[in-house]
Order: sequence, then structure tokens, then C-alpha cells
Amino acid sequence: MQTARADVGTASAGTNRDEEAVTRRAATNLRRHAWRAVRRVGALLTVDAACFLIARTVTKQFAEGSVATADLMLASWSAAPRNDLALAIALLIGTTVSGTYGAGDLHRHPGRLFAAAAIGGVLPLWPFLWSLPLVDAVQAATIACAPLFFGLVALRTAFGIAGEQWSHRSRDNRLARTVLIGDVSDCLAHLAGDPLTRRGGFDVLGFIDIADRPSGSALGGVTDVEHLLYEHDVDTVVFCGFPTTDTTTRVLRAAAVAECTVLAMAPQLEHPAVKPCLITQGGRPLLQMRPVALRAEQLVLKRMMDIVAAAVGLVVLAPVFVVIALLVWLDSPGPVLFVQRRLGRLGRPIRCYKFRSMDADAEAQLLADPILLRRYVEHNYKLPAAMDRRITRLGRVLRRTSLDELPQLWNVLSGDMSLVGPRPIVPDEIHHYNGEGPLLLSLKPGITGAWQVNGRSSLPYPERAAVELEYVEGWSLWRDLTILVRTVPAVLRARGAD
Repeated sequence: MQTARADVGTASAGTNRDEEAVTRRAATNLRRHAWRAVRRVGALLTVDAACFLIARTVTKQFAEGSVATADLMLASWSAAPRNDLALAIALLIGTTVSGTYGAGDLHRHPGRLFAAAAIGGVLPLWPFLWSLPLVDAVQAATIACAPLFFGLVALRTAFGIAGEQWSHRSRDNRLARTVLIGDVSDCLAHLAGDPLTRRGGFDVLGFIDIADRPSGSALGGVTDVEHLLYEHDVDTVVFCGFPTTDTTTRVLRAAAVAECTVLAMAPQLEHPAVKPCLITQGGRPLLQMRPVALRAEQLVLKRMMDIVAAAVGLVVLAPVFVVIALLVWLDSPGPVLFVQRRLGRLGRPIRCYKFRSMDADAEAQLLADPILLRRYVEHNYKLPAAMDRRITRLGRVLRRTSLDELPQLWNVLSGDMSLVGPRPIVPDEIHHYNGEGPLLLSLKPGITGAWQVNGRSSLPYPERAAVELEYVEGWSLWRDLTILVRTVPAVLRARGAD
């Protein structure tokens, strides 16, 4: 009896020691997560302080060197040292409200940084802006916000790159000690992927197989997950794919005991068209992979941007239109504009306008010459300028500078095209998209787009189709703005502008 009691007592003592060890490990993980958050936020605050100092210096220099009403107001307001503190607090509010101190890549998300700069720049000036005319108010807000935005983007991007390089070389416990949980094939595929490397801040120790008979290359099976998390000193668990409810429950409970961060990866979430967002409907959490409502809102904003930009462009560039039209008329006989049938949104035929850069009978010349027609088809329905004798002298200049496409601003204003979108194709080109034509035509064609900034005519099919389809799948308003910015150097380089 005494021996039995002793055995029970020994077992009880052993159980208590195990529980104490698990508790200590959980406390260690809590400290790890806390210190990582503190280090990240502290470093970002330092970066933001540097950004603030640079932006304030630029703003003051710009405002003091100008005589504009808005600039004089900014210079006068900036002269008081106490206002620097107000602006610093406003920037801190902006970066906090916009969520740029969160985990992952939120610290360098351009949209969030723009919101932070807008709040940080405009909030302190809000009472003064109301006293200015609209044009001056917009100018003052722009001068106050632009340096903050560009500073935040530049410095935080540099911070992210430096952090990735440091993580790649780090050998201490600052990296997240990570195990994957899922099917062996999914786990092995993610072990070879970029997101879970040391550069990304993960020290992947191995994987736990959810199969009934775990793989020999696994750390173990899911039935031993509690022991494995403790044995390997794990602080981060990553689901690969979508395990069963029972498996998920067991892992989450083990992670809760060990105070482990739990993440999830799945092929469905890595698709360029997916913008995951957690919503609750009918009391049940759902992972929204494609938010159509958000897409509809962005399409409305895209259309508004198209209307404003096209209208302003047509008015401002009216003298240029007149000069080019006169030069085309003097250079060769025929109409000033070239009109061609292209495919618009949902396959609707549209009339695409350009300044004429070829002989007036260019189409007839093409159809009358079988060799030329074959080369035209072989070169993706557009002959290289070097072999196309139908192009006029002025036409070569217009094509090289992309000035021949200016009349498409009318297509944009009328709603047939957009500033940014897939290239407007002729009906015969649709077969290059291997049955994905409806996807391509789900957006309006654009004056510029992913194809134009990635090589234009130097990018042949099927690479061209892949670029265009990837753009349509991953479309966003922010991406359109990025393409617009990239269009300027692309036009200046004139690469692929045949």
C-alpha cells in the first residue's frame, strides 16, 4: 500500500513538474511576442521621427521660398515651435489610426501611409484651411501632406528591406520559432516558399503531419502536438491548408496553452485575385476572398477619375491637338484621325481613335499584300516600324512619343475606355487568351496598362496575355495609380513603341 501511494505521489509530482514547465514556456513565449512588438513599434517610431524632421524641413523651405497665399500661411504657421509638436502628434495619430504599426507588411502599405500622411498633414491645419480660397486650401494641404507621404513610403520601405536583411543573417531568438501543421505535401511546398524564410522573420523548425500515420520527415503527428510545441520551444504555428475541425480545435487549444501565435496559409489565399477579409454574417465568421462590393466602389472611383482626367486633358491639350492635326494634314493626304474597331468591356465593339500615323489606304495595302499580311499576324497584329512602309514620316514620331494615342482621351470621356486597363485588342487577337477572353474583357481597355509599362510591342504573346490577365485578376485602384506613374518613364524610354 505504501509503495502504491509512493508511486502515485511520484507520478503526481512528475505531472506537476510538467505543468510547471509548460507554464514557464508559455510565459517565455508571452515575453517573446511582447518584446517583438515593442522592438517593431519602437523602430517604426524612430523611423517616423526621422521622416517628420525631414518632411518639416522640406515644407518650411518650400513655403518660405514662395509668395503664394497658401505658402505664406504655412510659413507663418510653421514659425511657432509649438506647432511642430502639434504636427508630430498629428502624425502619430495618423500612423496609429491607419494601422501602420500592425504586424506583417502593414507598416509599408501605401494606402495606409497615404491616410497617415493626410491625417498628419491636414489635421493641425484644419481651422486655417477654412479661411483660404479652395485652390489655396488644396495647395496648402498638398504642401503639408506630400513630404510626409513620400518620406513615410521611402523610409518605411527602407526599414522593411533592412529588417528582412537583418532577419536573414540573424542567429538569435528574435526570429519566430515556427512549425507548420498540415498535409505533408502542403507543408513541404510551403517550406520551399519565400514567405516562411528567415528573411521573412521565421525560423521554421519543421512540420507536424495531420495524417493518421505521420511522415518520417515530420516532427511528429497531431496527436502529440502539445508535447511537440513544448519540446521544440515553438512560439508560432502555421496551418498549411484547411485541416478538419477536430484537428484545428486541438491545435488551437495546444497553441493557447503554449501562448503561440497561430497563422494560416492556403493556396486559395495566394491567388492574385484574392483579397482576403474576415466578415461575420448570420453569426458565422466567413473568409471573404473576393469583395465585390469593394470592387464596385473602386470602379465608381475609377470612372470619376477617368472623367475628370480626360476632361482636363482634352481642355489643356487642345492646342497640342490642333498642332498635331495640322501637321498630320500637311504630312500626307487623308483624314486626321484613324478609327479602328476594337473590343471594349464585355466584348462590346468600340471605335478606337488615334491620330493617323499611316497612309490613308494602309488597310488596303495590307490586304493586297499576302506576305505583309502574314507578317502582320505573326507579329501580334502590329508590324514593327522598321518593316512597315505604310507609316508616314510624322507617324514614326507620333508613335515613338505615343502622341498618336491622345485622341483616346475622348474614348475615356465617352466611357468606352479607361485611363488604365488592358490593351484594346482587335477581334482576331482574342484567341491568344486561350479561353480567358471573358476575363480580359471584364474591365474596360485602357490608354495605358500593365502591357504598356512592361515592354509594349517588345512583349510578344503568350507573355503579353499572361501580363494582361494577371493585371485583370489582381486589379485595384491603387495599382492603376502605380501604372500611371510608371507610364511616364515608359513613354520617355520609348521601349517597344513600334
